[in-house]
Amino acid sequence: DERRTEEDFNQIGRAIFEKLKYYPLPMYHLAREVQKQLKSPQYVLNFVKAQTEALTKAKNATASNTLQLSAVRQEATHLLGQIDTQIAKFSFDGENAGKIILGDRFTGSDVAWDYSLDGRETWSEQLYTEAGKHSHKLTEQEIESRKNEVPYDYKVFAINMDRELLYNRINKRVDIMIEQGLIEEVKNIVTKYLKYPTAMQALGYKEIKEYLDGIITKEEAIEKVKQETRRYAKRQLTWFRKNKDTVWIDGADDRQNNINIILEEVDFGKN
Repeated sequence: DERRTEEDFNQIGRAIFEKLKYYPLPMYHLAREVQKQLKSPQYVLNFVKAQTEALTKAKNATASNTLQLSAVRQEATHLLGQIDTQIAKFSFDGENAGKIILGDRFTGSDVAWDYSLDGRETWSEQLYTEAGKHSHKLTEQEIESRKNEVPYDYKVFAINMDRELLYNRINKRVDIMIEQGLIEEVKNIVTKYLKYPTAMQALGYKEIKEYLDGIITKEEAIEKVKQETRRYAKRQLTWFRKNKDTVWIDGADDRQNNINIILEEVDFGKN
C-alpha cells in the first residue's frame, strides 16, 4: 500500500514482534517482508532493535510462555545469529586502524551519529552528508586518553535549580536571542557561505534555518529552539548526575554561599 509510511510499517513490525514473540520462525519471516518497506537508517535500526528484543525474550522463554520451550529457545537463538545488529566497528590494526566505521545499513545515506570513549559519560557528534563517508578516525589524543589515568586531582561542580525556574530562564534567553538578531545572523551565514553542514547543526541555528527555508513558521521555530534547549539542559544534568563525585550547588542560592561551598570543597590550603 503506497499510502503507508515508514512509521506505519514500523508500527506493524512492533505489533508482529509483540504478538508472535514466542513463535520466532513465523515472526522472523513476516518481519523480513515488513522490513523491505523501510528505507531510512533510523527506521531500520529501530526495527532491528525491536526484533532483536523480541527474539531475546523468546530465547529466554519459560514454560509459562510456551508449550514448546526447547524448540522456541533453539529457533530464537539461531535466528538471533542471522540478524545484522552491527551499528559500528573499530579496528586496532590494518588499513582501518584507529577508525570507527558505521555498519553497512548506513551506506549511501546522510547520517548524524555520536560516539563515546568513556562508557557513555561524554559524547562526540559526527555528521556526514556525503555517501560513503561513514567513518571517523580517532586522534592519538583520544586513543591515549583511554589508556592513561587522569594525572591530577580535580573537582566537578554542577549548578542545579528548580526545573520550572530553569525552563523559564531558557525560554526567556531564547526570546532575548531572537530580539538581538539570531534570525538575521543565520540569514547572513546562509547568504555568505555555500556549505555550512556543521554550523547549521548548532542548537538554534538549524531551527531558524527551517524557518528561512519555509518548512516551519517563525513562531514554530522559536518554540522549537526553546524545546530543544530544554532537552539539551536535561541531558546535561543527566550527564553530571552519572558522576557520583559531582558537587551540586543551587543556582537560585546566594552567590557568596555557593562560593563558600566551592572553596570548602577545593580547600586551597591543603598540599
